[in-house]
Amino acid sequence: MKMVTTFQLLLDGSEHADVAALHAVQMANRCDAKIVPTEVIDTRWFNTPNAIADAKTVLKQSLVRIENIASDMGVVIEDARIVVANPTKDILKETRKINPSVLITGAKGNTAPGMGFNGFAGKLLDLAKCNVLLVRDRMQNNGEYKNILVSTNSTTDISGFAAGLAKRYDADLTACHCVDLEEGMAPERIVYLPEAGSSSRYGERRVLGERIKTSPTLLHRMKQRSIDRGHAIAESVADVARERGVNATTVVRSGKPFDEMPKLTNEHPFDLMVMEHRQRNLISRLIRGTAAEQIARMVPCSVFAVKKTE
Repeated sequence: MKMVTTFQLLLDGSEHADVAALHAVQMANRCDAKIVPTEVIDTRWFNTPNAIADAKTVLKQSLVRIENIASDMGVVIEDARIVVANPTKDILKETRKINPSVLITGAKGNTAPGMGFNGFAGKLLDLAKCNVLLVRDRMQNNGEYKNILVSTNSTTDISGFAAGLAKRYDADLTACHCVDLEEGMAPERIVYLPEAGSSSRYGERRVLGERIKTSPTLLHRMKQRSIDRGHAIAESVADVARERGVNATTVVRSGKPFDEMPKLTNEHPFDLMVMEHRQRNLISRLIRGTAAEQIARMVPCSVFAVKKTE
């Protein structure tokens, strides 16, 4: 099965971009994809003619290195596009022309010197309509993903995509579901009309609108049901991977995904995390941001965001 056909690879002359390029070539080799490089010169940082000329020289040298690696692997590198501007808008303009299956960029780079996760990468993660791979190389694994984590807290089924990726890399897969045990677990509830006038197990009469405490036994049962449901969801994703011959395990964490997934990736040597990224409208992003961006900022491994628009 051919998962993808075209990758758009962003290059800015930084070491992080070189690492992202290596990951891109490795993935293109496994997925029968070609790579369209987009060279990025951010004029906020390279703002004189001499600086721009120097940046172009560095980018040309970087592209030659990438082409040599790609040639050894039989991966096609198309002619590079060049973006010399404030990058996000112009990169996405090129993205619309290229229409890639995956946009690949380093999580750091020359677009944000000294920052652990550049805002430019975060904007692309939010605004690009295609899948996005944000590359970090914590394990110095040369783009060889051997331990893949997939978040099962998604509104669409990404199990087949994650399983297919794990199969291509001969990687182990861990399916993780996060259960927020506080959500919906109200310590008290309101008596509504069907229950009003009836008697409790202790003979007390229920009054419409009355607030009564939720019993500890009921709360425990509700939490256990949520945990059991989380295990079932994670197992269903792992089963898809197992059917394809992938070694798959599951884990359920108590808490919100944007809290628990970074903890999990710091506790275990995952080198890639696959998750859904639901693309929200502008107002939603301004009010709430996105969980995917929060997670991508905090995890130490590369992140593959499978896009879903709403």
